[in-house]
Amino acid sequence: MAKVPKVLVFVGLGLMVLCGGGIAGVYVLFTRFTAQLPEVETFDVPGNADRYDPIAAVAALADLAGEGAYLVEARFTQVRSDGTMDLDVSYTPVPTARYTFVRKLAAPPENAPPIGAGRGIGEWFEEVDVDCSQPGTRRTQTTRGGSVNTRINYIHKGVAIRREAKSGEMPQELRALRPSPAEMWRRALEAGAPKEAVASITYEEDGARFSIVGTRYRFDWRPDGRLKD
Repeated sequence: MAKVPKVLVFVGLGLMVLCGGGIAGVYVLFTRFTAQLPEVETFDVPGNADRYDPIAAVAALADLAGEGAYLVEARFTQVRSDGTMDLDVSYTPVPTARYTFVRKLAAPPENAPPIGAGRGIGEWFEEVDVDCSQPGTRRTQTTRGGSVNTRINYIHKGVAIRREAKSGEMPQELRALRPSPAEMWRRALEAGAPKEAVASITYEEDGARFSIVGTRYRFDWRPDGRLKD
């Protein structure tokens, strides 16, 4: 798994005019401009993309999120009855596994606003959104704000990461993802759900949810893994 380097931006002749035509001036402006570009983080999918296990992948994805990162939410679409997903499909909409991790920051960001100007009371932490979906697709990342607006095209390897610094009370950790997707599916099959269907599964602080879109098969579980009435 390797991070994609910063995208090189080719500066037109107009920059030479702005810099008085000097090569040194163009270089300085180019360096300052590229220093403000966001990183594009894309990695290979842990395991096999066509038999992706969204629970087994959590530990590897937490490592990508950064030191001290822990899971606070997970959302999966098109989970098969054996608990796996095929991320490498040829149809749309494609299956997706989305995770939200958080990790405490050692210091506030350099551009941190004061309390009351877009900042809450509490410690600074980083929210890390991890998106696992069809590898090999072309994507665009658009960033607006500050003195530079950017639009970066890149090839999605299967895992994409976006980071955002926040302040306030850190969310609680999901210490156990219970029941597993396969266990949820067993309950659905017992109720008569079609085995060839795919399900949407969500894990949050208040429990887990299972549904097969367009059907009556919907189940909710408490955080301890017990089925809700």
